[in-house]
Amino acid sequence: MGKQLPPPDVLSFDVQNSFSSVKKLVWDYPNKPLDFAGFEIRYCLGNTLDWSHGQKLHDGLLLSSPYDANLGGIAGVYTVMIKAVDTTGNYSINPAYAVFNEGDADVVNLIEEQIYDLSTVEVSNMELVGSTLKIPLSAQLWDNDRTAPLWSVNKTAPLWGGSYPLGYAIFKYKAPSKTGKIKLTIETDGVTNIYYRVNDGALWSLDKTASLWDNDRTKPLWTIGEWIPYTGEFDISLSRYEFKVEYPTQNYQSVLSHFSVIQDAEDIVTGKQIGRAHV
Repeated sequence: MGKQLPPPDVLSFDVQNSFSSVKKLVWDYPNKPLDFAGFEIRYCLGNTLDWSHGQKLHDGLLLSSPYDANLGGIAGVYTVMIKAVDTTGNYSINPAYAVFNEGDADVVNLIEEQIYDLSTVEVSNMELVGSTLKIPLSAQLWDNDRTAPLWSVNKTAPLWGGSYPLGYAIFKYKAPSKTGKIKLTIETDGVTNIYYRVNDGALWSLDKTASLWDNDRTKPLWTIGEWIPYTGEFDISLSRYEFKVEYPTQNYQSVLSHFSVIQDAEDIVTGKQIGRAHV
């Protein structure tokens, strides 16, 4: 059996030359355990600590600070995270992280920009408030423990408790041509996970002996791909895509105020660091 205890968390994480597309990432890890193997750095689009969907920035493991990370081509808000790894493959529990806002990319050869009316998109656990989408509070008057008092001993506490449940919005996009790149522009507040998938299956199979419909009549006529974490602009290969902006369960309200898709032949990105955290 492998060791069960994870390595200690990385104590601090900072970024030098944050205005450059190649950012120097520096961190502090003074008390390495005997079975220390290295560090792993990942990034996610949005202000999120979703390590499981983070994209690794390097091959193998890093043995020491600093590391020059090429983050050019990423627009909008994204989070860079670091964890320690031991020889058994255990990761430290909490990532140290930095959050960036690279702003909007300069569009050189614009093919199309589609700005979405948030009142018309598919949502789950989100409601339209004015021109924004918000996660409603999932509150209850009584605690699940029926022996608990109706009011808290703390008389300044709110009568209702609760949290904001998982919610999401889905945006459908049809590219006018299969050339160039796709990038997203999103204005949001709250921990955000962003995904995309292809929704562009062929109506007929190239195998002319295949039937038009599958024997399983519950299957859709067109194939829909799996959700993939959106990690920045990508080359267009097909014409129909879906994007999902997802908010995990949290204790504060998430707000989505803008979503647009840009199809462009070339992007140039500039930006600045907007925050960092220590654990």
